[in-house]
Amino acid sequence: MLAFDLDGVLIPDCDNISTIGDVAEYYELAAANMRPLFQPGAASVIITARYKQHAASTMAWANRYLAPLPRRIYHDRAIETAAGYKAKVLNDDHTISVYVESDLEIVEQLVHTVRSSCKILHFSQWVATQLADEERRQTYMARVKTVTKLGDKLAKINESFTVHQYDNGYMFEASGRNKQGDYVTAKIMCSTMDEIALLLREAGDMDLDD
Repeated sequence: MLAFDLDGVLIPDCDNISTIGDVAEYYELAAANMRPLFQPGAASVIITARYKQHAASTMAWANRYLAPLPRRIYHDRAIETAAGYKAKVLNDDHTISVYVESDLEIVEQLVHTVRSSCKILHFSQWVATQLADEERRQTYMARVKTVTKLGDKLAKINESFTVHQYDNGYMFEASGRNKQGDYVTAKIMCSTMDEIALLLREAGDMDLDD
C-alpha cells in the first residue's frame, strides 16, 4: 500500500507561505480553504507529523477535501521527532510498501531506520515516476515549491559537496550562502546520474563562498 506525507505533498508546507503565523493558524486555514494537489485514493495511507492536538483540524481537512478518504490517517504524534514518529508507524504498519515524504532530511533518516520491505521516496522522485509528461511534472513541482536546483537555495557554494547513493536514487548535498547571506544547506534528491551531472555543472558555475 502507498502512504503519503500530508504537508508538503498533498498540500503546500506552511514553511513556503510567508504570511502564515503559527502552525495552528495554517492548519485551520487549510481545513477551510486548501484543496489537495491530488487525491491519494481509498487504497492509501496518510502519515503526518502534526502533533495530536491538531488532529481535529487534520480530520476536518480530510473530511472536507478527500473523496474517498484514505484507509488510515496517522495524526497522533506526541513527543517524538517527526522522523521518529513516522519510522514507528512505518515499522508497525506492514501493509505500507511505499512511503512518499516531503522533507529530504526525514527521507535520509527513514532510509536507515525503516524496515527494508518499505521503500522510502522523496516526493520529487514519486512525481517523476507518476508524471511522465514533463509539462505536467514541472507544473506540479512549481506548485509545491520544490528545490530542484542549487540556485533555488544557494547564491554561493562551498568548495566541496557530497553525493549520497541510496537503493532508490541519489541525494546531492551542498552548503553555502543564500541571497540573504545566511549559511544554509541544499539537499536535492535525484533519480539518475544525469540529474547529478546537471547539479555538478551548476555547482561549477556558481560563485564560491570565501
